[in-house]
Amino acid sequence: MLADRPYPNRPALDRPARAWWLWLLLFVVMQPSARAAFDPYQVAIPVADQSASARRSAEREALSQVLFRLTGDAEALQRPELAAARQAPQNLFLRSGYARIRDPELAASHPDARWLLELEVDRRGVLDLLAEAGIPAWTGRRPEILVVMLEEDAEGERRLLEPTSEEARSLLRLGRERGLPLVVPLLDLQDQLTLDVPELWARFEDATAPLAERYRPDAIVILRRYQDALGRWLVDWEGEVGGESLGSALEIDAPEAAPKELVERLAGRLIARYALRMGVGEEGGEILWLQVDGLSRVQSYAGLMRYLEGVSGVSRVQLVQVRDRSLLLRLDSTDAGERLLDLLRLEARLAPRPEPEYFGDVAIWRARWIADGG
Repeated sequence: MLADRPYPNRPALDRPARAWWLWLLLFVVMQPSARAAFDPYQVAIPVADQSASARRSAEREALSQVLFRLTGDAEALQRPELAAARQAPQNLFLRSGYARIRDPELAASHPDARWLLELEVDRRGVLDLLAEAGIPAWTGRRPEILVVMLEEDAEGERRLLEPTSEEARSLLRLGRERGLPLVVPLLDLQDQLTLDVPELWARFEDATAPLAERYRPDAIVILRRYQDALGRWLVDWEGEVGGESLGSALEIDAPEAAPKELVERLAGRLIARYALRMGVGEEGGEILWLQVDGLSRVQSYAGLMRYLEGVSGVSRVQLVQVRDRSLLLRLDSTDAGERLLDLLRLEARLAPRPEPEYFGDVAIWRARWIADGG
C-alpha cells in the first residue's frame, strides 16, 4: 500500500494552496468540451442488418434527409429530378460504414435495429442536382444555437429543464435531423452559480450573459413552456440569429411537443433566409460589388479568393481594382445580392458593413476579411 506522503522533492501544499488548486481543477473540468463542426452532409440511419435491401432503403432515407436539411421543402423532394435521384442514390455517397447502436434512446426508438449505417453524401453532387432543378438550398455554415428551456408548473414554480430530460434529448435529436447544431446548457455547478431563473424567464437583457461567455454560441434562444388558466399548454421562444430577431408563441397539444415546434419553425425561418438559388443564369441573379479592406499579405488575398469562389450562390469572382490594402471585387450572384450578403455575415469570415456606399447608382459594400487575421 502506498504511503500517504508528498512526492519526493515536492513540497506539500498548504491548505490555501490546496483550495486554490481544487477550484482551478473544478473550473477546468466544468468547461464545456470542444464540439466538432456540424456537417449536414453526414447521416447515420438505423438498420436491422447489413443486407443489400436494408442498405438501399437506408441510402434513400439518408439522401432524403440531407435534401430536406438543405432545402427545408418536403414538396420539392417529390419533383421528378430529385425523386429519380432518391430512388437510385448510390452514386451520391462518398463514404459509408457500419457501427453498433450504443445510444439507449436510439435503440429504444428503433427496437428492430442493431446497426447504424453511417453515410457521407457527396456535397458537390447534391448541390449540382439542386442547381439543375432550380431549388434554393442553404449550403453555408450553420450557426450553433444554445437553447435555454424553462417550464412553469401548475403551482407557478419555474425551473430550467435538465440536459438529460426527455425534452432536451428530443430537441437535440430533432435539431440533428433538420440540420441545426443545437446545444443546451450543462446546468452543472458553474451554471447553477451564475444563472438566475427569474431573470431568464423575464428575458432580461443581461440574463444570458454567463451563457454567452461560457458556451460562446452563435445565438441563444430562450424557450418557455407553461399552462394558462384554462389548462392549455402554451410555448413561446425568443432569440436573435444573424442579427434578426426570431420568436413565436402558440398553443401546443402536449408539453412534449415544445421541442418539435421550436425546431420546425426555427429551421424553416433560417432556411427561408439563407437558402440561395445556385444555377447560373437563374432569374433574380445580381452583381454584388464588394470592397474588402485591410488585406496585408498575399496569403490573405489567396484565402479570400478561395473562400468566395467556394461559396454556393457565387458563380464568378472578378478582381477589378487593387488600391493600397483594399480590393474591389465583382461577385456574380445566382440569387439576390442581399441574400448573399446575409449568408456572408452568418458565416463570419467576411464582415460587410450594414449599409453600402454609393458611387453614382452603384452600391459598393465595404467589408473586412477576418478569417485569417488579414
